[in-house]
Amino acid sequence: MNRHILRRPFGMSIVIAISAMSLVLAGCTAEKPVPGPWSAEFDQGIQDATTDFERDVLADHVITHEEWSEARLRYARCVDDLGFRADLNPDGTSGVEFIGVPPDDEDALEAASKQADGCQVGTGAIIDPLYSMVAGNPTHEDINQLVVQCLIRHDRVSADYTLEQLNIDIEKKKFDKDDKVWLGCWDDPRA
Repeated sequence: MNRHILRRPFGMSIVIAISAMSLVLAGCTAEKPVPGPWSAEFDQGIQDATTDFERDVLADHVITHEEWSEARLRYARCVDDLGFRADLNPDGTSGVEFIGVPPDDEDALEAASKQADGCQVGTGAIIDPLYSMVAGNPTHEDINQLVVQCLIRHDRVSADYTLEQLNIDIEKKKFDKDDKVWLGCWDDPRA
């Protein structure tokens, strides 16, 4: 019987063993997310999460478009399972058609709405708003200050307009609710 034995120098065996252990240990340790401007919100979201899905999505402090879409689809499936129909719009908004609920029965509509709202828990209640906030304000700047800059840029207010003036104008309801620039600055203040 011919046996072929592979012999390595002792030092080489140690190097191979240490390399193998390093690979195993690297696979066992979770990489911590790099702190970023939204870290506190992601950490809070992880704490508030009710499902492994949410925790997995939030763990790396990044919500990809695919993860956001999956959260929306899970919400829609839940609503559909209730016998209603969820409409997911490309702009991120959604609506629910309450099939079988009489449109003139306010109590039934309210109960159906509460059921559909319950579908947000564990799917999009944390992920959806955080995704939108990060996408619209990746550096986590003061949103009100961004709105001031947007209003100035679009000549809706004077160049010396301040955050304090914005707060006063909001309190006094000075802006027209149908003003597209005003609404646009709140929706996307970088536009």
